[in-house]
Amino acid sequence: MTHIGRIKVIKEDEDIMNCICICPHCGNKELYGNMFMISGIHGCPNCQTELWNTINYDREHQYDAYVRKANNHEYEPYKYMEVE
Repeated sequence: MTHIGRIKVIKEDEDIMNCICICPHCGNKELYGNMFMISGIHGCPNCQTELWNTINYDREHQYDAYVRKANNHEYEPYKYMEVE
């Protein structure tokens, strides 16, 4: 299984936007072209609202933690599902 950044690719394609990936937040299969990134966190359209609300809460109420999370590529602040 290959990766695009932290996103696992389960079916490759010549056009990177047509690769089928696993959402690291919920585990849904999604085209890479439909994935999004908010403050360094990847997700699929199904997770967008939940992730946006969580990230905005951190930014507004826990700014120091939010900045550390957004700038630390090794840190995974939100749940990531393990996919076999």
